Amino acid sequence: MLNSKVSFGNGGIITIEKELCQNAKELIISKSFFILMERFCNVIEKEEPRYRNFLDKYFNDEGYVDVWRIPLLILDLYNGDMYLHQKLLEDGSFKSEFINFIGKFYNYCVVKEELLCINEKHFNDYHENMLFLKKNQHLANLIHDTFCKVIENIHSDKKKTGEVI
Repeated sequence: MLNSKVSFGNGGIITIEKELCQNAKELIISKSFFILMERFCNVIEKEEPRYRNFLDKYFNDEGYVDVWRIPLLILDLYNGDMYLHQKLLEDGSFKSEFINFIGKFYNYCVVKEELLCINEKHFNDYHENMLFLKKNQHLANLIHDTFCKVIENIHSDKKKTGEVI
């Protein structure tokens, strides 16, 4: 589940479903978010070839598209650290296309994670049903709030300088 924290054990990745991401930073830097971004990029490149050109132009790193850079950009934008990407954000074609891209990613997250859909095995189990609904509501709110803030920050005229006052 996208909202679950992960840790690394001797046997590999262990999902800790009881420890949910509590804030945007935890969500954006979660391994699940990176993997979802990678899957989304693979899908969107096939469905809309213009995004292949977009990813290749702005996220190409020595001959391959490094889609794992995108969540780090999203985190900086969420935090309002626009100065870190000032040149990129001043490129009107990037800014417009990136807003469309993350809008499509938002929709992909909502659909892929089947937010607010109840698994049939939980219909008759009140406690499982309620836990499932509350986890999904938390995830839906977290995703929505995160993407809203990113979009707001992209559109704002604020440019954090990174200077501590």
